[in-house]
Amino acid sequence: MVSCALASAGMSAFADPLGPDAGPLADKPSPDSWRYLIGAGLGVGPTYLGASSTELKFTPYWAIESGRLRLSSGRGNALLAFGRDVGGPGASALLVDRPRFSLSASLRIDSGRSAGDDPALIGLPEVRRTLRLRLAAGYEVAPRWVVGTAISQDVLGRDGGGQFSAWTSVQQHLSPRTQVGVTLGVNGGDARFMRSWFGVPVGSPSGLAAWSPGAGAYQTVLAFDLTRALSPHWLLVGHAQWSRLEGEARRSPVTQRPDAAQASIGLVYRNRP
Repeated sequence: MVSCALASAGMSAFADPLGPDAGPLADKPSPDSWRYLIGAGLGVGPTYLGASSTELKFTPYWAIESGRLRLSSGRGNALLAFGRDVGGPGASALLVDRPRFSLSASLRIDSGRSAGDDPALIGLPEVRRTLRLRLAAGYEVAPRWVVGTAISQDVLGRDGGGQFSAWTSVQQHLSPRTQVGVTLGVNGGDARFMRSWFGVPVGSPSGLAAWSPGAGAYQTVLAFDLTRALSPHWLLVGHAQWSRLEGEARRSPVTQRPDAAQASIGLVYRNRP
């Protein structure tokens, strides 16, 4: 199942939960405190970006944080983040933390894409697994309203290319135990990224027409998140997302369905409320 790059921001096939989710129903911890969470969720979504088929997938959520440093999965990172925190999944560090501005860097594994993900990809070149370095900045326009931007780059030179994203995110408490969030954003890539994910080489055994897209925005995303505190340590979390491929990504022969929806629900334990 794919996910969006916003926020996790680089996407491992474009998928992490969107945007800098605020830490649910919690205050920002002191710099020397340890925090962790662990859990799992069940989600449904397309098998790859632009696929017409869907899959049901079980996904673990986990994160551990000390001061400005964090190790996490995509969803775990979003749940452990706090307010303006725009740190990405994988290994991340908060470089600048001001009252209304934050800057972070992260390094994560990008899983790429293979023909085994969907029969429609047979005959297309593999998008190789690589490491992606990401730099992200967030600004708090008003309490619980954040705008952010991020860039990421394949640091192993495996044709993953570069990506960029921009988003705005709003969180609101419905009750002392329930929080909702809405994120609207756009994802884009350089020419190398676009050719790897949406291109078709001349003479491809896939039988698809040749396609060589250039750099540009390729996806808009609207996401909704719901967090319900069942107790000081246990959380019920839900995520729903609608995305639309744009421009040359939408017109690519690889794209079977340009509009996609995905959703997930999970249960999480955190050591600190």
